[in-house]
Amino acid sequence: ITICYRSVQELNPVQIRFTGEGIGSIQVVEADLREDYGEQTFRIETLTGKGKLEFIFLPGSCFDFHWFQFKKISNKEEK
Repeated sequence: ITICYRSVQELNPVQIRFTGEGIGSIQVVEADLREDYGEQTFRIETLTGKGKLEFIFLPGSCFDFHWFQFKKISNKEEK
């Protein structure tokens, strides 16, 4: 997942919660300092199907969220 945001803090814990069609996933990423809007890509477990996606900004986060995008990583990119 790629997230575009800005933050004046060095570490910002964000929980990514997906629920749908009999499955659920909770993953935590740590976004770093970005004084201006910028992108950071995180490797998360594969999410498929229709469902509800939530971003939960954990205590201590100082986060100005702009957008997100899922990206499928090919085998070449994983190496």
